Amino acid sequence: MLTSYLKIALRNLRQHRAYYAINLLGLTLGVASFLLILLFVYQELSYDRHHERADRIYRVASEAVTGGKVLRMATTPTPAAPRLQADFPEVQEAARIWFSLPEVEVERDGERFFEKRVFWADSSALRIFTFPFVRGNPATALSQPNSLVLTESTARKYFGSADPIGKTLTFNGRKEYHVTGVVEDVPPNSHFEFDFLGSFSSLKMSQSEEWLSFNLYTYVLLPEGGDPQALQAKLPGFVEKYIGANLREFGIAYTPFLQPLTDIHLHSDLEFEMKPNGNAAYVYIFSALALLVLLIAGVNYTNLAIAQSARRAKEVGVRKVLGAERPQLVRQFLGESLLLALIATLLAVLLVQLALPLFNSISGLALTLGDLGVPVLAAGLLGTVLVVGIASGVYPALYLSGFQPVRVLKGRAPSGASHAFLRKGVVVFQFAIAVFLIVGTGVMAAQLSFIQNKELGFDKEQVVVVPLQDPALLGRHEELRTALRRDPNIVDAAAADHFPGGPSNVLGYTPEGSTQSEPQAITSFAVDFGYVETLGMKLAGGRAFSREFGTDREAAVVINEAAARRFGWSDPVGKRITRMDETGSQATVVGVVEDFHFESLHQPVQPMVMQLGDTLQYLLLRVRPDGVPGALDALREVWRRFSPGTTLEYSFLDERFGELHRDDERLAKVFAVFALLTILISALGLFAMVSFSTEQRTKEIGVRKVFGASAADVVRLMLRDFVVLVVVAIVIAWPLSYYAVGRWLQDFEYRTEIPLWIFAATGVLVLLIASLTVAARAARAAMTNPVRTLRYE
Repeated sequence: MLTSYLKIALRNLRQHRAYYAINLLGLTLGVASFLLILLFVYQELSYDRHHERADRIYRVASEAVTGGKVLRMATTPTPAAPRLQADFPEVQEAARIWFSLPEVEVERDGERFFEKRVFWADSSALRIFTFPFVRGNPATALSQPNSLVLTESTARKYFGSADPIGKTLTFNGRKEYHVTGVVEDVPPNSHFEFDFLGSFSSLKMSQSEEWLSFNLYTYVLLPEGGDPQALQAKLPGFVEKYIGANLREFGIAYTPFLQPLTDIHLHSDLEFEMKPNGNAAYVYIFSALALLVLLIAGVNYTNLAIAQSARRAKEVGVRKVLGAERPQLVRQFLGESLLLALIATLLAVLLVQLALPLFNSISGLALTLGDLGVPVLAAGLLGTVLVVGIASGVYPALYLSGFQPVRVLKGRAPSGASHAFLRKGVVVFQFAIAVFLIVGTGVMAAQLSFIQNKELGFDKEQVVVVPLQDPALLGRHEELRTALRRDPNIVDAAAADHFPGGPSNVLGYTPEGSTQSEPQAITSFAVDFGYVETLGMKLAGGRAFSREFGTDREAAVVINEAAARRFGWSDPVGKRITRMDETGSQATVVGVVEDFHFESLHQPVQPMVMQLGDTLQYLLLRVRPDGVPGALDALREVWRRFSPGTTLEYSFLDERFGELHRDDERLAKVFAVFALLTILISALGLFAMVSFSTEQRTKEIGVRKVFGASAADVVRLMLRDFVVLVVVAIVIAWPLSYYAVGRWLQDFEYRTEIPLWIFAATGVLVLLIASLTVAARAARAAMTNPVRTLRYE
């Protein structure tokens, strides 16, 4: 019986190649889109779950309230971890993790590299997290100062195939670290990735008792069945025990809280995250999109199958006359559907494998089919075949197997009119989704263009950012600046620890005349002379830092307008502020710059204080628009003189600032890809509807042509019916799209107006695609000789 079903299915495949090719294309695109989105969603949901005790690991985060500002941070004070483990028996392990900004210079046999993913951790981190060891003993790998664990790829980079255990690497030209272990590369679906993991006891800060400095990350491991809520309820008392008096003195309210490790990537949006996190909302959106695309592809199959019902009607009639029962016919048609779904799924896997490099380059991801794992991938593919095959085939199977043999053998196959409303509704649904996605893509592109062209309050173009990784360069930025300014292609230069789009600190300040006991939490930039001029900032009052004023180095600050508003000053120049730290130093406001964006445009411009610093870690160069190559040549030459043997690294400020909105750009690109696929699949669905309609109206078209109707008349007749459906889809999708993009734009503090022309353009585009699709199929029917369709009448 199965052999007979297979023969019939293969015979139909050969006889109706065009029909099955269209069906396969729609199903393949739908399944491929589903698999691509599934890969993305699976990766997002799998973050940090590779750790064996992931369900018992929590990160201790911080909420500080000062001066009316709430600051939620991923970081904690240095002494928190050892005190937590000592004070609470339910804390099975506690560990601190810290990483260095900017890059670390790593030297091996005279060869130097600048590495970004250099972390330090307590030895207990290896008992909390699961980092499979290839070499070394995890129990002792980080137990001694100056110990170092490498990943496999890093070990190969520095030592080739040789055993690295016991060998030495030098950090920043000063401290030697001994390799004590090699672990497998950290998976990319981890909220932090390292190449080097040094022992935290190597650092002087490991002995720090400073509770008001939030500069590292704390993790705790709870026992089986441990209650994180019970532990969190004890944390206010813990804070009061160690720093309650200090907090009251500085007017700060500090509350630690626990975050489940597996929630960090999708559900944490704190200051000072180790790397940009994902967004749970996007996971939900793409999950729904994956199901919608698969649903559209499955419905297309159903419509196409019913469109071919006239061709299969007599086959069903003959088989019933010869004794076939309806369950047998249902199994046959379901078998054909499953066979087609199997072929489509296999083709989809091949298509995804071929398309992944392009998709990864568009999305900025690094997905592979192997990310799912063999069991999950196999189960997913099998489930896809069964779900798509059965769900899309059951309706045609029941519809076709229900034909009455007497009627179909007399040439009167059921018209399917009772199902017309459903099929038309499907077309409306498909094109409504397509309009929704195209409008969303257009508005995202408009917002990204708005961000790229918005006046930021500084000039980000033609500014080169150079990390001063070599310790020998720290404190020598003035010499570097002087040497570089000799080149005519370099307009200006300045040093800083902070720049727009880069790292920053938050410090507490009390303004002159303040009646509040609490200090104001303000973003603080450490800069040098020329910083304001190099970045092209505009002064709203006063002056920039100047060497002509000897007191600027120790007792001057420049603030932005937002800080002046926060301090309640209408005339801030000459006012004094007090830095609320162990120094308690005071400074005078010598200038006010107009507000400029140093964070993402998702955020409003925050108050900011600039002060002069000494050992600054970045050099900023403004170069002439036509002088970039010459300026870079001059930079290389000066670098060779000042830091021989080290590798020069640089980037451009516009690129660094653009990274703040990289996720938004990726989302827009991914939306565009799936909008295109949805349009294509929807066009195939419309093709199915036109095919069905022409099958049902073959004799009507023949009669019309006999009475003088031209092919153009027939095409217009078909267009009129289906264009109405597309217009209905557009009218339904427009308000839904307007609401959705409006909600998305609310996430930006600075946003474009919703461009209404995008809605009109989308409507025209979708109508054009639909019209071409209908015309292509209708023209074929209109060109058929009416003698062929009416010969038996």
